Amino acid sequence: MLLIKRIILITYLLIIAIVAVFPFSAADVGAMNRVYILSFRLDHLIHVVAFLPLYPLLYWLIRPQSRQQILILLIISLIIASAAEYVQYFIDYRSYNPADLISNLTGAIIGFLAVFTVKKFKRIT
Repeated sequence: MLLIKRIILITYLLIIAIVAVFPFSAADVGAMNRVYILSFRLDHLIHVVAFLPLYPLLYWLIRPQSRQQILILLIISLIIASAAEYVQYFIDYRSYNPADLISNLTGAIIGFLAVFTVKKFKRIT
């Protein structure tokens, strides 16, 4: 089971890395910048959704036992979410966008909050 968990996490991280460096300029991704859902740009919502599973996957693999381990996993997920956007600063055909960075971090934080909401709910029931 541990091998399967590792494969799922590595696959997820590879997909994030590939999407972060993929040259989307050939596709009409600018269309996402013109679509709004509840006053949020579609591309920002996609960033949030893309990074939402990050913390739950790390938690599922590592199973932290202490608050310190939980905090370390949160920091790791925030670093990964930041790196996915920050790396675009160094790629000629991509562009760094602070709003995308905030969306990535928001997704990671929502994933963190979701894990502990589910854990708390399980304790109550």
